[in-house]
Amino acid sequence: MRLLFIAALAFLAWLAYQRLKKDDVNWKAIGLGAGAVVILLLVITGKAPALFALLAAAMAAATRVASFGLNNYSLFEQLYRKIKGEPIGEQASQQARPPRDSKMTRGEALSILGLDESATPEDIKKAHRKLISALHPDKGGTPELAARVNKARDTLLG
Repeated sequence: MRLLFIAALAFLAWLAYQRLKKDDVNWKAIGLGAGAVVILLLVITGKAPALFALLAAAMAAATRVASFGLNNYSLFEQLYRKIKGEPIGEQASQQARPPRDSKMTRGEALSILGLDESATPEDIKKAHRKLISALHPDKGGTPELAARVNKARDTLLG
């Protein structure tokens, strides 16, 4: 039995050598073939349970690493921003937020609501309702976006 197995391995090695001599090597097929040979060898020698135990341990470790990464996403995001030199936390929110007492021009307000100069008060109310329903903090938006949309409406309606 062992002699037959060794002959089969030698034949597979010779086939692999013949394929490698060609210029267009398909590494994916070679990797899959080598993996199949290793699994076959483990099954024949009775070591397959050890392989599956190793795979189970690797999957458990990967689950813990993924869980840690998902639970600490904001930490990783802050680290990434720090490495890139972008503002973090309160600095970022202050930088993105316009000053509270700044006046919004009519052009800015029209642009925010997606309207043109000929917009009627009904068009303004309709555009505001549509945007605020999508950008409201209760619907997944931020307070800053909702405030800008409300300010645009107030600017246009007087």
